[in-house]
Amino acid sequence: MAVRKPAPERRAEILEATLRLADELGPDRLSTEAIARAVGLTQPGIFRHFPTKQAIWEAVAAKITDKMAAGWRTVLDRGGTPIDRLRGLIGAQLRLIQATPAIPAILFSRELHAENDFLRKSVLGLMNRF
Repeated sequence: MAVRKPAPERRAEILEATLRLADELGPDRLSTEAIARAVGLTQPGIFRHFPTKQAIWEAVAAKITDKMAAGWRTVLDRGGTPIDRLRGLIGAQLRLIQATPAIPAILFSRELHAENDFLRKSVLGLMNRF
């Protein structure tokens, strides 16, 4: 039986496992059963924290968006020449992708986006902001 954790901690753990497994398996092949196994829960246990698989992907999209936006803000707040800022933005993106290798697969997954309108709109909005 899984150790009982506060809901925010468990949700964060589920999102981290989703990102890790999306990199290992590919986002299109990722199941809630695999996520549950990775965090030591049953599949119904996952749905206590997220009502649907789509809700998990929406939370993942929000997490990625927040991380990207934070990196951009840090770079832009430093100031500098336009070239310095551009280099900083590209560097921030590359560091985030290095730290979260599933990002490209999630951003460019046709199947995942076809099934998840919110995720598709989030990714398009993010790309437009960049």
